[in-house]
Amino acid sequence: MQRIPIAQLRVAVFRRQQPASLFAHLAFGILIGAVIGLSARYEYEWDVRSFGDSVELAEPLKGNLSAEDVYVRCVIVVYKNRDKKSHYINAIKDTYASRCNRTLYFMDSKKLQDEFAEELPTVYVNTWQTAYYWNFYRHLLHYVSTNLLQDNESPLRKGITGWTIIGDEQMYVVVENLRKYLMKMDHQKALLLGRITQTRSLLSFLFPFGTHAIISTRAGMIFSDLALKAMSSDECSGWMIPAATERAVISCASNVDVQILDPVDKEGMYLLHSKTPKSLVPTSPGYGIGAAYQKGNVKVECCSDEAITFGDMNYKQQRMIDFLSRLKVFGVS
Repeated sequence: MQRIPIAQLRVAVFRRQQPASLFAHLAFGILIGAVIGLSARYEYEWDVRSFGDSVELAEPLKGNLSAEDVYVRCVIVVYKNRDKKSHYINAIKDTYASRCNRTLYFMDSKKLQDEFAEELPTVYVNTWQTAYYWNFYRHLLHYVSTNLLQDNESPLRKGITGWTIIGDEQMYVVVENLRKYLMKMDHQKALLLGRITQTRSLLSFLFPFGTHAIISTRAGMIFSDLALKAMSSDECSGWMIPAATERAVISCASNVDVQILDPVDKEGMYLLHSKTPKSLVPTSPGYGIGAAYQKGNVKVECCSDEAITFGDMNYKQQRMIDFLSRLKVFGVS
């Protein structure tokens, strides 16, 4: 039996820390937790149809008007850090933009503007801000209101309903469905159509703050002419307005009496989407092998036949969905 010398034994010695040191560690932990709780946010769907005052749908336009009589302007804001910008612009130009009454592209690249100057209406913006900043977005609204609502082709001068949809280069718009839906809306009201969701921080589970309603910029926003003019005014500027567009839009709409609506179909399915159709299809186990033997209801988010927009799409997906939307099944009229 081998003996271990006592000198080689290591004895753990526990020292009692001073109260000041314990307090410093505790305060540091609380500070780190607060920072993480405030900064860590997630977005979730909010089962709501309208924000603020209720929005009443008007009767369909009377007379001989059809869906084509709804004047639609499509405004595309090209994100400054997006790769292959020209591919996106060409995809939009070849797909849904051709079905808009008028299109306008905002971009921060002079070289890109020169590339499409002869075939597309473009606006060059020299700024570090993007459409996620309300200061930039409000100036965009002001430009559209000043230059597109006052021209000779303005529907306000013809007595035809006019609407403007604004989104980024990754948005796809089913213009036919948009026109059909807008026929039910009262264009004489200041209305804003958008996808309403909520974001909340981790601290919102413990304290009554940290939850905010937002309107997704990726799903696109649809403005009536009156709403566009109202929200581009100086009443929506100042330090009281949030800096982020998704929150500032709601605050601005409240200030200028613009009603917000989150469009749905007769079955209650949303029509504006910030994600691709593939991302919206449920991926839960209820749709996998053995689904027939499982109980429980799975909410299906995608997709209504009357869907208007999809977001976060690359240029290949935009061309694909446009191709599929124009397919006609053999033998079906």
